[in-house]
Amino acid sequence: MHPAAHLDRRARLTSYLRERLAHGRPPVPLPALLTERERAYYLQGTFFNTAVAQMSEAMAHLLLALATHPQVQERLRSKEGPDYLDHVIDETLQHFPLFGVAHRITTDEIPRDGRPAIPTGSVLLFNYPEYQGSGTTEAERFDPDRRLSKDTRPTASIPFGVTADRPCPARGFAVLTMRVAAEEVLRRFRLESSAEHTRSLPSRGPCLLVPREAGASFRPGLRLRLRHPAPRHRRGAVLRRLVHRHHRPVRGVRGVCVGMAMPRGEAAERLVRTTQSVTQVVFVPMFFTYSGLNTRFDVFADRAVPAFGVAAVVLAVAGKFGGCWAAARLKGEPPSVAVRVGALMNARGLMQFIALNVGLAAGIVSDALFSALVLVALVTTVMTAPVLSWLDRRDAAGARTGPATEQGQEVVRI
Repeated sequence: MHPAAHLDRRARLTSYLRERLAHGRPPVPLPALLTERERAYYLQGTFFNTAVAQMSEAMAHLLLALATHPQVQERLRSKEGPDYLDHVIDETLQHFPLFGVAHRITTDEIPRDGRPAIPTGSVLLFNYPEYQGSGTTEAERFDPDRRLSKDTRPTASIPFGVTADRPCPARGFAVLTMRVAAEEVLRRFRLESSAEHTRSLPSRGPCLLVPREAGASFRPGLRLRLRHPAPRHRRGAVLRRLVHRHHRPVRGVRGVCVGMAMPRGEAAERLVRTTQSVTQVVFVPMFFTYSGLNTRFDVFADRAVPAFGVAAVVLAVAGKFGGCWAAARLKGEPPSVAVRVGALMNARGLMQFIALNVGLAAGIVSDALFSALVLVALVTTVMTAPVLSWLDRRDAAGARTGPATEQGQEVVRI
């Protein structure tokens, strides 16, 4: 939606609310200190903007849950009926409630049997995910069928909060809207994603929408606006991320493209000299900080992840260090030069971080794979300096003992 159209709709909603307030009082009294316009903004922010934001988050969880559970997705495609879709929506909200931790301040003392009373003015924290996970067995498993029987149906489920105490504004129409949107998406697309699904959506919930048929069209009377048409495969997702002007993590890639296209000459060199200090001191550290924030070290608690990381480091060194060393030797370079070439080429550094961040943002690299490959980039880059220092010390020692030759060639000192 164009920003101007969005602002126009918001202005019309504000005018509508002001007109309603002018002709009658709302069922619940509003703060007396607010002006007429501020009361309209109060209602709009509480019951419309907040509801849209919460419904958007709920819909992102639903689509990602379907993408990561293809068997559930296929059952919905096989005409299981609206009841099963309702079970899927309820199961999604059970695993990923819209609220994390809510806090309330006590207005009176709360007595407790056998324990000290909670004094007035205390801050109480309520953990929604933990509470909802306590009302069923095998809480970690995504299973919509558990709702078919009252014996397995979760007993602790308040995804929209407690109705009597500031409930979610979206509770009245969220499920209905999600059902309509999900039915239309599943009719037109197959959902795919390799992203890890958690309540905080750390990867922004990337989900590929793969068209089911080339000629698919909307049913009359029902429209669903998709901001970006889905690529047909994962490689297309990476290309879209590289060229999309709104995707912030890969703006540096577009900068590289601009640099490649810039004409060479004195003006370009002067520009590089002017901006180089700022780039190296400010922007490069910021990019590495961004990559570090995306790295999750808790995934290394799973033994498979560090094992994969170690194997990847070994293969990476053997492939690039060993491959470049062998290529240099085949071209006739002496061993010391070949080792230097391999060590320098083995350093992944910035380019691997760029590729990893693109893959993570596109949803084709999971958090565990991202963290393991960050380990590869760090190890192969950090090992470069010690290897070169060792070669320098060895060559310096050889120079003191006399001229060195290797296979009839003079050793080149670089």
